[in-house]
Amino acid sequence: MTAAEDVEQSVLDELIDVAQRSPARYMHSAAILDRSLRPICYGYNRGYQHAEHMAIDKFLRTPKFRGKKGAVLLVIRTNKSRGLLKSDPCAKCVKEILAAGLRTIHT
Repeated sequence: MTAAEDVEQSVLDELIDVAQRSPARYMHSAAILDRSLRPICYGYNRGYQHAEHMAIDKFLRTPKFRGKKGAVLLVIRTNKSRGLLKSDPCAKCVKEILAAGLRTIHT
């Protein structure tokens, strides 16, 4: 299984930047990565939409990505000072992740 340590720091930095768009106290962002762990699409939590949902929705709506094998969902949680915090998906997001056929990495 791929681990967060395998992901390039530049990808994590970009995810932190994406998470900073969220108005929430604890900001989440998600990226779907290809087999080479390069980002395909991003999402962040906004209102009641979770970061995982936004990223998966973009992934499934883009014809060139649909059905892409080996994709990984990376989810982070950060605070306003850009520190990484533990992140676990809710039950609804777990169902979406499994339905999309994604492997996951949560920090």
